[in-house]
Amino acid sequence: MENKDMNIRELSDFLLDYIVVLLKSGANTERSVRGTVRIAKSFGYDISVAILQTNIMMTIYDPNSEYTRTFVRHQDVPKTNFYIVSELSALSWHIFDDKLSLSEAKERFQQILSTKPIQWYVMWISVSCVNVFWCKLFDGDIGSMLIVFIATVISFLVREVCIRKKVDTRITCFLVSFVASLIALSLSQTGISNNVDVAMYTSILFLTPAVIIINSVTDILDGHILTGFARGVYAFILLTCIALGLYATIMIKQVCRL
Repeated sequence: MENKDMNIRELSDFLLDYIVVLLKSGANTERSVRGTVRIAKSFGYDISVAILQTNIMMTIYDPNSEYTRTFVRHQDVPKTNFYIVSELSALSWHIFDDKLSLSEAKERFQQILSTKPIQWYVMWISVSCVNVFWCKLFDGDIGSMLIVFIATVISFLVREVCIRKKVDTRITCFLVSFVASLIALSLSQTGISNNVDVAMYTSILFLTPAVIIINSVTDILDGHILTGFARGVYAFILLTCIALGLYATIMIKQVCRL
């Protein structure tokens, strides 16, 4: 019995690591659960998983006996990485089809996690360019596109500093939204663009929590009502913080009559 307990504990630690990383990287609930269940079955165990906004509870049991164990793990702060989502999903099938041992599965798991992420400065330039394209899509002129690029470049750096200093995500959204829109408003006073509003509104679009919103909808459609609703509320809170940052700039604009 003691040996079986150790086996279940070792497997459960791996499964919890697996599902935590999946959810953290931007996978929806159904995809994460299916992959985790698939791995458990390949080792001869059944599991039940309950996913909440901050915690994951997993019960693992041997179908040939009444031996069960329940484990709880705290979720990590989301950091979208679709490469990891894709590779971990493929790993679950690799373990299931090729009957990998647990040590082999762990080794492959660590290899995926050790893959170097995209450098932040690549994201920095890419996000700034995307915001410029959004500005053009909303009929921005050359001047407003230049303003949006500069505002996004600076505000993205502010966001990076906040992340590294582990500032609360909601405060970060407010600060970055305020900085981006305020820079756009200030630069518009140089006369290089007449589309002040377009520049202000599109400079903050990179903050939109699109992945959370999409996962919220798919979770609800897949029957994970509680998780989907929690994600939807969290996305609404972030959007509110972004809107408050923009609203603060609008108030400055009205007070100063810019």
